[in-house]
Amino acid sequence: MSGSTTPTHAGGIVLRDGPRGTLVLLIRARSDPTLWIFPKGHVDPGESPQHAALREVREEAGVAATIIRRVDDMPIASGMAAIYLMRYITDVPPAEQRECLWCTAPEAQELLTYSDSRAVLARALAPRQ
Repeated sequence: MSGSTTPTHAGGIVLRDGPRGTLVLLIRARSDPTLWIFPKGHVDPGESPQHAALREVREEAGVAATIIRRVDDMPIASGMAAIYLMRYITDVPPAEQRECLWCTAPEAQELLTYSDSRAVLARALAPRQ
């Protein structure tokens, strides 16, 4: 984990058990709907990165989740995003209308637009020692 910079953004890699095994949540990017990304957004003033990550997953994807652990900090165009591994709890009304997709980890690796996102997903799912 880099952790050298205070994150400006936070988001989550949300996992859910499905008929095909563990599924990963992806959403369409607001700025370019052809891109698949993890739900994430700005850390508001006075807000912890953990709270921001849970809020962004809820607002963007309509998913309530719980944090398992912090995976890493990931550089993004407008700063640094703290990325958390999360477990799905339930669907909730989203604040935004984004297309969401639950897919297997190999499918997510194919669909994710950015190499940094693919790398952080691999770290999130790697066996812990």
